[in-house]
Amino acid sequence: MKIGSASTTCTPTALAPSFNKSVTGLAVNLTGSNTGGAPSYQGWNFGDLAKHTTTATTSHTYAAAGKYLVTYTVYDACGTSYSDTSSVTVSPATSVTAAQANISSSKLYPNPTSDMANIELNLLSTSDVKVTLTDVMGKEVMTVASGTMASLSQAFSVANLHKGIYTVNYFVNGSAAKAELLMVK
Repeated sequence: MKIGSASTTCTPTALAPSFNKSVTGLAVNLTGSNTGGAPSYQGWNFGDLAKHTTTATTSHTYAAAGKYLVTYTVYDACGTSYSDTSSVTVSPATSVTAAQANISSSKLYPNPTSDMANIELNLLSTSDVKVTLTDVMGKEVMTVASGTMASLSQAFSVANLHKGIYTVNYFVNGSAAKAELLMVK
């Protein structure tokens, strides 16, 4: 009679993990899924030395902008691991107002100038536009253009302004949309 331990065999279950991601600024929302059976354990590696989580759905906020490799790993009852890895690129969120988003292009030239300046402005949709010129103290010295338009091509004289730096302010539908510096020499 042979005395010894009974051997237990485990047959691995072929699991196929995958995940969806959505990025907003420095934050990522992750939803893992799996085909082939229920995992006995699951976990995330965010690629930035942060603690891992063990739920199928999680979110993580990175400390810095960059590209990170995220791995979702599931384990079957035998301890065999199966992983899905994908890169995630995060960057600080920037907010753009509707007025800023409506500007498709703009030009201010020549700059510097001593006589005439030109503005070209193209909008994505027809809007109420006002373009002003202010001095370094913030005092409005000129309304360059005003009206309802989808584009603007306007020349204006700066010949009788003092030498210095001025700000060209673009307002779209009553909201500040853009500001550019103009040097009068």
